[in-house]
Amino acid sequence: MPNFVLNGDDLWSFAPAPVLSLKLAPWFAREAWSEERAIIEADPERRRFLTWLLRKHWEMYLRRFRDQGLFIEYKKHRAFFRKCAHKSIIEYDSPKRRGIKREVVEARSEGR
Repeated sequence: MPNFVLNGDDLWSFAPAPVLSLKLAPWFAREAWSEERAIIEADPERRRFLTWLLRKHWEMYLRRFRDQGLFIEYKKHRAFFRKCAHKSIIEYDSPKRRGIKREVVEARSEGR
């Protein structure tokens, strides 16, 4: 199931509307629809839900690095690497390169 957020009776997701309708048919009577991002961004109330959904996607991406020592502190909206017995090396893809490896420069434990 793709990431989603709920707003009353509305379910927000980046999944294509036909896929979402098919997956959620047993639970939702309404058909899913798509809307232009620019229209959503123009409304401050709806933009909040778009931002919330983007944050959920970002947090899910960051969870990939949990085994390398990355700790996500949800209430304070931050993430940091905890000190590990082994060197923490993460691998990620950028728009220009794939498989980039970086070692954590300064490992920190909980607190400041």
